Amino acid sequence: MFNYRPSGTVAYGVMEAEDEYIIRARDGSQSSSSPSDDDAASGNRPDVVHIIMYNPSTPQEGIHTVQYPRGSENELLLAFESLDDCVTFARTIRDDGTVMDGEPVPTPTSMVQIERACQGMGLAMAIVPPAS
Repeated sequence: MFNYRPSGTVAYGVMEAEDEYIIRARDGSQSSSSPSDDDAASGNRPDVVHIIMYNPSTPQEGIHTVQYPRGSENELLLAFESLDDCVTFARTIRDDGTVMDGEPVPTPTSMVQIERACQGMGLAMAIVPPAS
C-alpha cells in the first residue's frame, strides 16, 4: 500500500507510482504482451484484472497507459490483480490532477477480453501482483 502524508496529500506522484507498479509486475514475472497458453493452462494468471478507465461506457472512454520505457513511444497497460491496489492508484492519479480529464475509475475486466483488446491495439500489458 502506498504511503500518504497526514495532510492527505499523496506522498509521490503518478510517475513514481507507475514505476513502482512496473517493478512489481516485472518482479512478479507476469508481464507480457501475449502470455503463453501454458500460463493460462497452469492457472498462473488471474481470470479478472482491474484497470484504470476514464469516462467508461461513453464515447470519450479511455484507459490509463504508461509510457514505457520512459521517453519512448511505447505504451503499457497496468492490469492489477488486486482491486485495492487499483483503487489506490486511481486515488493517486486523481489527487495528482495532471494526468487526464475525467475521473479515474478502477474497472474489473476479464483477462481474456483485455488481452484481446491489447493485442488489437498493439499495446503491451503488465500484470501487477498484489502487494505482499
